[in-house]
Amino acid sequence: MLYQETAIASSELRLRISDADIAICGPTNVLGIVDRMLAHVPRSWLGEHAPLTINVRYDSSVWSVNGTAPAGHKTLGRLSALPRVAGAVVSSLLAELAHARHFNVWRAAAAERDGRALVLIGDDWESCVTLLAHLHTRGWRILGGDYALVAGDTFVVTAFKKVLHANSSCIDAFPSWYRRAIEASPWYSTPQVIAFYAIDPTLVDAGPPWGEQAPLHAVVRIEGHSAEHPSLEALEDATIARGLRQSDLRRAGVEVASLKLGDFIETCDLLERWFLA
Repeated sequence: MLYQETAIASSELRLRISDADIAICGPTNVLGIVDRMLAHVPRSWLGEHAPLTINVRYDSSVWSVNGTAPAGHKTLGRLSALPRVAGAVVSSLLAELAHARHFNVWRAAAAERDGRALVLIGDDWESCVTLLAHLHTRGWRILGGDYALVAGDTFVVTAFKKVLHANSSCIDAFPSWYRRAIEASPWYSTPQVIAFYAIDPTLVDAGPPWGEQAPLHAVVRIEGHSAEHPSLEALEDATIARGLRQSDLRRAGVEVASLKLGDFIETCDLLERWFLA
């Protein structure tokens, strides 16, 4: 599916994340993609606060995405594919949440088990989302496939129920239980290649996929290379996310480690033993 259409009639998409009501106003063809990306995010508003509003506009030269937070302003060229515009809308939405509700937004995959959250970070994004899929088939619940919403004061991770975006290069490493979901997924492309699949984990026959929230128990940084067997190592005091260091997490009782990948099944075995211990 290659999306290059021009903008059409405008509409509004209403969402609720945690206690925040959100209104996204813009062209129907963009909001349709955002709606599919965030299909499992609640739609009903609580009405306790004024909604956070994001406006998407198109003119003859540019797409503009605007919220009230400084980081919520995005500008894209007029030839940008609609999935890219939709991605900018999601990025703006997260900036609004961070600004208005004091979330830290980490580029990370997150899951919970037994009421405790694990966050996977690192530049090797394909491995993060692949590990998340494997953990889901083992009874973990997903809190976020692309982003982790972490409360700045309590380190509680709140679910961001965006469908999993998986690059075509990592699809073959997904667990076999995901095959039906992958085959049913829309895919988005450039003229040269399929860029990513938008995978709905509710189509995986592995129990309820989504968690709601859980206190952060561990952060694992995925190293960008693999070995014959996986290993977990202590992480020197390094920056985990913007303005947050490993020592800050340690003081909050959060375990931090560096993971060298091996076979994904063996890697998940190691992760689970470490986390549950």
